[in-house]
Amino acid sequence: MPHSTKIELTEELLEDIELANMHHRLWSAWFLDIETSTVIFFTDEIEYDPELRDFVEHEANRDRFIPIPTSDTKKSWEQVELFIQQIENPHLKSTLTKAMGNKHRFQPFLDEVYYAGLDDEWYNFSTRLDRIEVLNWLYGKNL
Repeated sequence: MPHSTKIELTEELLEDIELANMHHRLWSAWFLDIETSTVIFFTDEIEYDPELRDFVEHEANRDRFIPIPTSDTKKSWEQVELFIQQIENPHLKSTLTKAMGNKHRFQPFLDEVYYAGLDDEWYNFSTRLDRIEVLNWLYGKNL
């Protein structure tokens, strides 16, 4: 459901949301507090702290704390494929394509990116796509 509250969109907030989006773990949750324009992290302590759980789950606060979605693995691999598509050197393109052959392991791709001297280019590329994803999510929430 779209929100009528507008958050203060800062570089720090965008980076925090990107980090939260990438680092979801079992027994943890990340929320955007739209009153303070901050990202809040809860571990499993919320399960053992009834006051904290009640505060977050209280009906009056449901619209205040927006769960930050998890980035899925499929999107990460789509980023890799888009990155490889933009590579002009056929040999390098082939090497990177082979490195991503095992879609259960990301490290071989990162190793080849590093050996090719493309680590900064990869980081900037993936960061731009992550930023677009976060901005689209915020826009979809009308924040």
